[in-house]
Amino acid sequence: MKQKMEQLCSITADEFSKVILAKWEKEPHSSATTINYTFDLKSMPPLLEKDLRQDFTKAAISSLNELVRSKVQDILTLWVTACGNNIKFNYVEQLDAGQQGIVLIACDNLTNKDISASGITYFDISGSYFNQVLVCLPSTLATPFQVKTYVHEIGHALGLDHIHEVETIKQRLKVAEQGLGCSVMGYTEELRSPLNNCTIPEYCGDQDYGILPGPMDNQICTALYQFPPFSMSHYFNACCKGILNGCMESALSSYLSHLDGVGLDKDTSYSISLVMGLVVRYCMNESNVFLSNGLILGECIAQLSDRHESAQLFKILRILSNVSGIFMSLYTLYGDEQALNKSIYLIAFLAANTCGTMYGSFWGEEMAASTNTLMDSLSSLFNRGTKAASKIVPSITGTIGSLRDCFFGKAETMNEEQCEEDQEDREEFMYF
Repeated sequence: MKQKMEQLCSITADEFSKVILAKWEKEPHSSATTINYTFDLKSMPPLLEKDLRQDFTKAAISSLNELVRSKVQDILTLWVTACGNNIKFNYVEQLDAGQQGIVLIACDNLTNKDISASGITYFDISGSYFNQVLVCLPSTLATPFQVKTYVHEIGHALGLDHIHEVETIKQRLKVAEQGLGCSVMGYTEELRSPLNNCTIPEYCGDQDYGILPGPMDNQICTALYQFPPFSMSHYFNACCKGILNGCMESALSSYLSHLDGVGLDKDTSYSISLVMGLVVRYCMNESNVFLSNGLILGECIAQLSDRHESAQLFKILRILSNVSGIFMSLYTLYGDEQALNKSIYLIAFLAANTCGTMYGSFWGEEMAASTNTLMDSLSSLFNRGTKAASKIVPSITGTIGSLRDCFFGKAETMNEEQCEEDQEDREEFMYF
């Protein structure tokens, strides 16, 4: 049942991005993220304390007693396990001014005209990282609901947000077997249904809802703090896009020029492949390919206007941009975890791009050979094949050539009557 529950409680990459508040920054070269915490009232961050007192003017604020502190440390241990042992907590007597960490205090009577809360957490966040967190908890820890409150608020302090606020997760858990035990980060009243009561003590104790970190919490927190925290799907995606970016023009150009019955010369094949590559990269809408798109556009214009020296220059610049990109990706690689993550994807993209550039022509030629074999087989079966194509494709080729000549000119002068005749031919072809 536990293994089945872990499968039922899984979330998608898109959902993961919606249930994250922030994270604690990891020291360079360390194996786990160290998070300071204290029970010292004087360590409350001034701005967060101000927000607390303004939101709840009648709140009774005090230090947690020794018994509760001991139980809090047990809960922190549960979260270390739930986060895949990628974090560790460091107790300090007090936080120095500006020192990063979590302050845990007792707060009773958290009531105002809008809400009545059993616990609440305040954050100071810079970018995607926590600076300081203030966690207000009930002064007693005796009931299952209070246990959940403690676990829930500490989950916020680690960066986990409310799962019930993501509609796809909410609807899925409502109909999932054991759905209420998937996570402590959702409101039970928002998720409850006749179908999803929890019966697994490891997550729910003797309750029918989760009071301890569940499988979904484990997935979220582990993914948030694992090192390197990169996604295999993103890594695979970067490789695929890199190969596509590298081999697109050369493979398509080689394919068209070696295809029997098409009759395209190398220049025309390459021009078509440049235009198609530009369109595909635009649809990809990735920052990695913006520079390539600009260089390709320049090469395409130079190619269509028969300025082969300029086209060759743009091609060389594209190769240099790939090489320089690899070295640029290594900059500050070890000093910044986010830089490391991005570099992993970028290096995968550029390496795959280089591979695609080297083998694109070969792949295109092989695909053309396979297509020719297939067309020959079809021709022998249906007494058709490349003959029909040989009548149509030259018309397409002539049309492309005429368009290029009318827009960019030829080495010899072309009069208006010739352009008008070409335009009539194109209209007849499009009508056909």
